Amino acid sequence: MFENIDLQHYHMVPLEKYRQDFPVLSDTDAELDWLETFLIQTDYQITKAAECQLLGQPVPEEIKTLIVARREARARINELEMEGQ
Repeated sequence: MFENIDLQHYHMVPLEKYRQDFPVLSDTDAELDWLETFLIQTDYQITKAAECQLLGQPVPEEIKTLIVARREARARINELEMEGQ
């Protein structure tokens, strides 16, 4: 899901590192936190994409890739939350 995303650019560590850094969290809780953090850390890029469109400029490819990753992150969050019910 995040193979084409430079996580460091968004001040993120890979999920496995996040799990190691927060061993008190269950795997599911760590993944949920990490995914939600990813969405928060990348929100401003969506604003940039909207600005490009409003100015009639093309949306950069890296933002298009990010939009897909954000969609997948939200889908995974929904899956994990459904499993937890």
